[in-house]
Amino acid sequence: MSDHEKFLRYADTCMMLANEGGLAPHRAMLQQMAQSWRRLAAEEERIADLIREVDKLFSAPDVAAGARMRPENRLKAAVRSL
Repeated sequence: MSDHEKFLRYADTCMMLANEGGLAPHRAMLQQMAQSWRRLAAEEERIADLIREVDKLFSAPDVAAGARMRPENRLKAAVRSL
């Protein structure tokens, strides 16, 4: 299970606990925790996407030049595309 999936499960658990009742401040805190877990899951997925993109850049040949691009130049190109 990926971190993204774990974080979403934590969020679901927080919401389940919040919906079971209890004192209003506790429900609000659990709902806020669920939102935080969901934001963290989204951020983790975004970072994983960026890492996959950089990995592709490092493994793909530079077709225009007919040779492989130097790693530091690929990283610079990846950062510029953000």
